[in-house]
Amino acid sequence: MLKNKFLFLILISTTVIALTTAIAVKRPPYLDTLARSTTGQRAAILDRWKQPLRVSYAHDWNIHEQVRLSEVPQVLRDAIVTQEDQRFFQHHGIDWLARAKAIVSNLLAGKNVRGASTITEQVVRIIHPRPRTLVSKWLEGWEALWLEARHSKDEIFEFYLNQVPYSQQRRGILQAARLYFNRSLSTLNEKEILSLAVLIKSPVRLDLRNSEKRINPMIEALAVRMNVNKAISESQLQRCRELPWSLQHTDAPVSAAHFIHFVESRYAHQPQSIYETTLDPELQNFTQKLLTQSLIMARKKYEVENAAVIVADHITGDVLAWVVAENESNSAVAYDAVTVARQPGSALKPFLYGLAFERGHSATSLIEDAPSDTPIGQGLHSFKNYSRTYYGWISLREALANSLNVPAVKLVREVGLENFRNLLTSMKFESLSRPTSEYGDGLVLGNGEVSLWEMINAYSMLARMGVWQPLRVTFNEKPEHRRLLSPESSSLVGNILSDTHARRLEFGDSSIMRFPVQTALKSGTSTDYRDAWAFAYNYRYVLGIWMGNLSNKTTEGMTGSTVPMLLARGIMAKLNENQETRPLYLSPQLQLRDIAGRSGDQNTDYFTGSSLEKSPIRIEHDKSEFKLVRPTSGLHMAIDPRIPSDSQVFEFELEGAQPGLPIQWNLNGKLISQTLVPNYTWTLEKGNHRLLAKQGNKESVCDFIVK
Repeated sequence: MLKNKFLFLILISTTVIALTTAIAVKRPPYLDTLARSTTGQRAAILDRWKQPLRVSYAHDWNIHEQVRLSEVPQVLRDAIVTQEDQRFFQHHGIDWLARAKAIVSNLLAGKNVRGASTITEQVVRIIHPRPRTLVSKWLEGWEALWLEARHSKDEIFEFYLNQVPYSQQRRGILQAARLYFNRSLSTLNEKEILSLAVLIKSPVRLDLRNSEKRINPMIEALAVRMNVNKAISESQLQRCRELPWSLQHTDAPVSAAHFIHFVESRYAHQPQSIYETTLDPELQNFTQKLLTQSLIMARKKYEVENAAVIVADHITGDVLAWVVAENESNSAVAYDAVTVARQPGSALKPFLYGLAFERGHSATSLIEDAPSDTPIGQGLHSFKNYSRTYYGWISLREALANSLNVPAVKLVREVGLENFRNLLTSMKFESLSRPTSEYGDGLVLGNGEVSLWEMINAYSMLARMGVWQPLRVTFNEKPEHRRLLSPESSSLVGNILSDTHARRLEFGDSSIMRFPVQTALKSGTSTDYRDAWAFAYNYRYVLGIWMGNLSNKTTEGMTGSTVPMLLARGIMAKLNENQETRPLYLSPQLQLRDIAGRSGDQNTDYFTGSSLEKSPIRIEHDKSEFKLVRPTSGLHMAIDPRIPSDSQVFEFELEGAQPGLPIQWNLNGKLISQTLVPNYTWTLEKGNHRLLAKQGNKESVCDFIVK
């Protein structure tokens, strides 16, 4: 009797102390303070399946991997309530009966053997951690009452399921399921579900991989209690006893650091706590592995250190993979090769041809492939094809398919350099920031610098039948869209880029460029082999690849049609797996007709109504104007002291001269020759010179320097 009075007095005294303290303390934080409590935490970046791309467990909150209460299996909800707080849905924050029993048990034992914390009190402890003392225990109880007055049971329980601690710094049932089983909650069997409930008992001491003998009896006991409470059936109880759990190691997180940085930079002006991105983790990992293997090959053979790949769905505009590979010893590793501007080589040519088709030319229009010089600054540049071979009059189909340089330069002059630049500007090539005059005709051959990101967006326009729409990296983006090329022009470009027969002049019958599914292909190689590019698109997907050295070291002769194109083939094969593939889009306005006057094996091609011709159009440079084309005004030349002076000559060339009439060549006011042809070979002499070419009353003058 005396002992019972003593226990009663202790209980009353403790309650009074706790009440007095509780009145003095400030109101507790609530569930809606979570967002404020995570200030300074990095935002959650999720892949397209809402799984985290950036996982860190070194903080106090689980903000990356949360699950709604409605998505949690009922068996798991019942198991946790049975295990942790059987009267959770009846009490208002404190289970007074359980607490009284715990106090008596602890006093009789002389130590803390029973806790009796409700789920709501555990939530308070998560939000407002304190030292584990008797006073703090009572404070948690009063705060639990306040918490339940503010929030519903479902809100409190959902918060608890997402924040309850487990071993290895994991929080929440979703992180625990991935830690042990690497599966979603809906795929777990009864035994695995109950194991997640019993592990809450002691997250420090209990771990499925190290405590199986201790955990099995706990699961059995919990299953029996749930069966008694009708929470599980007899058959479920039996499965809990018989089924093993299948422990698996968590997959390594997706490597997407550069992509994450791009997303955060893009939204720097409107930061978010969660970014749901378009990235496909399976494709990202596959592309990463394939690119790493390709880079090993390229490094051995071509001394290449850096590479990047972008893969997108051009129908939806979703970026599916953003992979950057690099040599860790390289000082340039901090740069994202997707966004770094590099010279694209021939990769811009398709857009010029699309513009030419818009202006009424067809794939059969003829252009001359012959040596050509053009002034560049104070010099004279001789444009050559990659193979150093010239093919004479050639169709635009063959010129584009074989990526010939000289026809491209002549075509940009015919179409208009400024018009070509305007098309690139419309596609947001912001890296091309210099005046058009500084690039000159070489712009179409890649003397400017552009990024892989800009290029893949441009190729998506071709794949999208001429409609420009920037690719998106998050689902909440609603990009602008506008038509830049007609469906006829853009689909004709794609048809040419997928024509294995038309590209045989320069590429032969390369098996690398013979894809099983019709695919438009374009490679690019910059000056001195510093950059190698490959682009590919089919009925649904578009990809872009860059390989080179961000240190600007030249490669050992790697071109875009070698390792990059082989990599493109491998990625496209993966994309086409288990897909119902189809050919590239071809506008129904394009008609397949015979080519009049053409003999040989290519005697048909596609035409629109406006470009249907009786004979192919010849795209010719207007040579009627009387003018000197060699030298050009401002040209600087230098005498090489290693070569005999009488062997160092330069050919003057005149356009627009009337055949049969004499031409006078005057140098520095002195007649040096008279010819009946518009050419004269002159031996170099140092000095500032003025050349005058005269025929009848026509004259042309230019100034040049020889050093």
